[in-house]
Amino acid sequence: MATFLDITGLEHFSSLFVFLFSWALIYAVFMLTKIFGDNKVLPALVAFLVSIFVLLSPGAVSIIREISPWIAIMLILIMLTLTAMKVLIPGQEQMTMGARGVVLLFILFIIVIGVVVKIRARVEGPGEGSNEDGSDYSKTSNVLLNPKMLGMILLLAIGVFTMALLTAGGGTSHS
Repeated sequence: MATFLDITGLEHFSSLFVFLFSWALIYAVFMLTKIFGDNKVLPALVAFLVSIFVLLSPGAVSIIREISPWIAIMLILIMLTLTAMKVLIPGQEQMTMGARGVVLLFILFIIVIGVVVKIRARVEGPGEGSNEDGSDYSKTSNVLLNPKMLGMILLLAIGVFTMALLTAGGGTSHS
């Protein structure tokens, strides 16, 4: 029985979603970093070509399928944070370069973790060297790529960047 929540038909469009997601992400990174200056056609064309190459690589498509929900959640949280900043700080209209750098760093961090996890799963294969609960802590990579450890590293990074951005106020005192 087909219901509103039955979204299995969207699996046929996953390649299109991967293409659009990679194109939008690459184009956004080009526009944030302003590598091509004020030109908007060249970054769109380069992002289009890179997205076609991504679509031709099955490994890249599977990695993007794995990391796209995490990047989407992060972008939603950023939009909510920016909205809250506009409400709480009326003069704050745009993201500063430091905040843009933090966003790009988090996106890069998510991509690197997704690639490393995919490569590790491909190299080790299913079920090799694991004990009864599926975890083997004899290797450093298994400890560092444990979801609990990655969550702790993410929280630590958020704390570090929060403190860095809060203390970079320029030395003005509020008396």
